[in-house]
Amino acid sequence: MILPSGFTLQIETGHLLKRLIAEHGHELAALILDKDHENYEWLARQACIRYAQTFAGVRRVTTVVIVDDATGEAIAGGRLKDCSPEGEIFDVLVHPDYRGRQFGRAIMTELIRLATERGMPYLRLISEPGRVAARTLYRSMGFRLIWYESDYKPNRRFVLRLDGERIEDHLSGVLYAAA
Repeated sequence: MILPSGFTLQIETGHLLKRLIAEHGHELAALILDKDHENYEWLARQACIRYAQTFAGVRRVTTVVIVDDATGEAIAGGRLKDCSPEGEIFDVLVHPDYRGRQFGRAIMTELIRLATERGMPYLRLISEPGRVAARTLYRSMGFRLIWYESDYKPNRRFVLRLDGERIEDHLSGVLYAAA
């Protein structure tokens, strides 16, 4: 995918994405945390910062960001974790001012390319039901919604097979795989 001029796709150590998550990740946390809690905003920001710090130093995690060349700031990003043999995509986020301009698709395309290059047979990710635009993107890129028997919160897991095999043939415990 070709980015508009003025934007660069980079693989980096995680510091730019960590800042983007710290600044805007509370929007994602809003889907998980109790919005009526008296300290909701603070809790949401702290949860996002801790989450970003947890994964920033993991060696088996590759961080991909799109940087606005004029400001040097990340405007979109995502991570790929090598879980051998499969991969996990997480922390996919686009700055609110840049949504609807295909930056999320560019990040996902690069993460899928890296996973394919590394020989991962499938990718998984979790996306909350309230993230309608993100879930539409994932489905458009071939991810399928699945439910495991053990899921305490169903309707969140997505899987993309990279090796052409059927999802149901290789993932034990799958009860449902939506088209």
